Amino acid sequence: MDYRIEIDQADTRLDQFITSVFESISRSQAQKLISENQVTVNGKSCKSAYKLQVSDWVCVDISDTFDSSRIQPECIEFGVLHEDAEILVVDKPANLIAHPAPGVSSGTLVNGLLKRYGNRVHAIERNGIVHRLDKNTTGVMVVAKTANSAQHLSNQFKAHTTNRKYIALVCGTPKHQSATIDTRIHRSRRDWRKMMVTEDSGRRAITHYRVLEIFDRFSLVDLTLDTGRTHQIRLHLSHIGYPIVGDPVYGGGDKRALNDASNSLVKQSFLNLGRQALHAQSLEFEHPLTRKRVAYYSPLPADIQFVIATLLNPSDFA
Repeated sequence: MDYRIEIDQADTRLDQFITSVFESISRSQAQKLISENQVTVNGKSCKSAYKLQVSDWVCVDISDTFDSSRIQPECIEFGVLHEDAEILVVDKPANLIAHPAPGVSSGTLVNGLLKRYGNRVHAIERNGIVHRLDKNTTGVMVVAKTANSAQHLSNQFKAHTTNRKYIALVCGTPKHQSATIDTRIHRSRRDWRKMMVTEDSGRRAITHYRVLEIFDRFSLVDLTLDTGRTHQIRLHLSHIGYPIVGDPVYGGGDKRALNDASNSLVKQSFLNLGRQALHAQSLEFEHPLTRKRVAYYSPLPADIQFVIATLLNPSDFA
């Protein structure tokens, strides 16, 4: 697998970069890959501490540790919103990783796709996965069923011509009914698995939000993305002071949400949620075959609905 280093990834250690690309790989495993010359930079072996530069090409050979051809079909639960000869539109549940990686070869969406379609998905780059949602973000995902569709959809995501809308339950009440968050995003120097807002480096990220409903110390917002950076929504909402309920990485976990909860029933509903209250509500794109704009929608999942119901009428659950 080849990766071109962008400005937000520059000046990062090579082993840290590997752990960010493959979230299931530990720092020591990354260092082992590097020491065994399974990672090269611009065609040459490097030390784990090598600081990556803009436009470096990193090649990671994981064939000895992870053979994608050995991914086993599994019965994985996921909803289907649409299917035709070219695409499959999935309603992704929580706690589901999209694609296998070293250390994670089962329990993913791809395992489920193999069960449904057999080896046909192996003929498509990345098994038809052209974009991702975080493990604990629910909602609409499109999967390519042919190589041509995979290329066409990938190009749309890269060009930011898709239209993605999300729903989130956040801590606090935003000062403005609607606003745009426009910042630059960079990998955190302290924790490579997190993103951070920067002033003059990183990649531009634009999120539009609108308040839908206000509860006691919490709000339901919808969000539209102009860009699709890693953790963009989660970071942006935290950056303006309204982290997503249940997101411990960006401030919406126990430290904020549970402390702000008005009573024990609301707190228990947050604990039962066990994830960030973020849902990919709709996805619009150009169909790879017809070239017409199509849009697909996913209803708010039951776990987030339950949290909202508890916020509205906690006495109903006493």
